[in-house]
Amino acid sequence: MNIKKFLVGFSASAILMVSTAIPALADSVSVDFENPPYTLGVINGQDGWSSLGAAGSGCAVYDHEVDNSLSTTGFGLQSLRISNAVTSGCFGDMTFTKPLINSVGEADATAGTFSAGTKQTHFEMQFDIASAVPGAQQPGLFMSVSPDRGDGSRMSYVGFDDVAGGIDIIFYDVQGTSNPASFVLTDLGTYSRTPHTIKLVMDVVDGPSNDVVKVYIDGTLVHTGTSWENYYRYDSEASAEQSPRIVKSAIFRTGGGAAPGTAGNGYLIDNLSLLSSQYPTSGLITNPAANGDHVSGIVNLTATYDDGDAVNDDAVQWAVRHGTCAAATNTEFGNVDGHSDPSTWDGSSFSASIDTTGLVYGDSYCFVFNPTDDPGQNNVRETRTFIVDEPFIGPPADKNECKNGGWETFNNPEFKNQGDCVSYVQSNENAEGNRKDN
Repeated sequence: MNIKKFLVGFSASAILMVSTAIPALADSVSVDFENPPYTLGVINGQDGWSSLGAAGSGCAVYDHEVDNSLSTTGFGLQSLRISNAVTSGCFGDMTFTKPLINSVGEADATAGTFSAGTKQTHFEMQFDIASAVPGAQQPGLFMSVSPDRGDGSRMSYVGFDDVAGGIDIIFYDVQGTSNPASFVLTDLGTYSRTPHTIKLVMDVVDGPSNDVVKVYIDGTLVHTGTSWENYYRYDSEASAEQSPRIVKSAIFRTGGGAAPGTAGNGYLIDNLSLLSSQYPTSGLITNPAANGDHVSGIVNLTATYDDGDAVNDDAVQWAVRHGTCAAATNTEFGNVDGHSDPSTWDGSSFSASIDTTGLVYGDSYCFVFNPTDDPGQNNVRETRTFIVDEPFIGPPADKNECKNGGWETFNNPEFKNQGDCVSYVQSNENAEGNRKDN
């Protein structure tokens, strides 16, 4: 992998959830480079896109344009084609997607000259990528894609490097609060030059060092990192605007060393979508009511949540596993009793019954409730540790229930032998007969 393509003149973003009273206004952009109609050539000015350099109004004339999809599987007739035949150190003249109306950003995220709309906490960017020359390497070909506010203020970074074995995909995040910022490289692997679906999900949380960025390749989560918020907060290079940035667009950038031999080829991009939304702001387990509650028999697990968004509110995951919830932060659990869609779900409340019979009495178990518009992301999680008690069995109703070993089944109360059980029944029958209200 060639790290020389790194950041060259920084500009930086990420995502989680926060409790807020701001109404959620889900906003999305979907582009297939066909309609409403996209014409072959420079994309600048088409359907809200910006590509000033490619249009001759920037630092250089870049090889970025709408082009033939070359019958690439899953692509339409036209795609966005980008090569790094010409590069520069500039940002604002690169290719920017049609922007969202409602941005994603923390409370102190700055919008610059752009409209923030209603700030939200959840951002998704997805697109398909393939080489325009799938059968061969294009030496030096490199492109980065980043969530952005529209001027090169990147908040995250995924890079695509055409190497001998295919397309090497890399990710940079900013870790720690150092000055200069610590940009950390993660190599996500080398993939074929045929089409792949890339999805980047950002959840932002107010305050430093807590945004979450997830990268999916072909539907599989390959990395969880953080955003570039701390670059903007702490690096003196960002001192003119020392705060994280909003996200409402994506930048396709060709910086670093140029590869003139890629002219007219490069990468093809299609089926692009952006989403901003307010991720579920609360997920409250109502039963068990508190950590350490004792339960037994048939237990009705219940929870409620409100994501403030009436769209796609019917997805949920839940699980019960042996042990406390101390480790219930990142991954789904192996199941003890259940892990599925709920038995009752109306978009705001959840109910599922589990039978604790057969579990280890006296041991702790963890109930995990995960409401989300996309269950695979596991961004919203509420947990509750509960202790399983042996269910009460008894007392016996008559002497016959004590016979044939029946006395051994009772624990409310427990009996030493059959005679002890019979004596208990007789004693209670006498007590009933002597009651004053009989």
